[in-house]
Amino acid sequence: MGLVRIQRQLLLNSGTLEQWLAVVSGSGEASPFDALAIPSSDWAVFSVCGRFPDALQDAWAAAYGQWLATSGYALTGGPEILWNESGDTCGDDLHSEIWIPVRHL
Repeated sequence: MGLVRIQRQLLLNSGTLEQWLAVVSGSGEASPFDALAIPSSDWAVFSVCGRFPDALQDAWAAAYGQWLATSGYALTGGPEILWNESGDTCGDDLHSEIWIPVRHL
């Protein structure tokens, strides 16, 4: 299984951040899109519900600034995944999940 990239975003003065808008693909068929194979991993999954983007920014900060420092886990260097239940980011209760690949220390 892998992800298919259809967008790349450049951060000014900071280098490049690759942002993938993705679908799961396992067909093996030729595609006009780039593919990223994601190796098997343990994942720390953080459920978030709240106002966009504040709730997500707070969750990212807590995951890296608090949880990771005391969890007994380390980053694998693999891609993080953000899943949003809805494309409507205007409400006060957007449900999202942050998936971070980790390994046990």
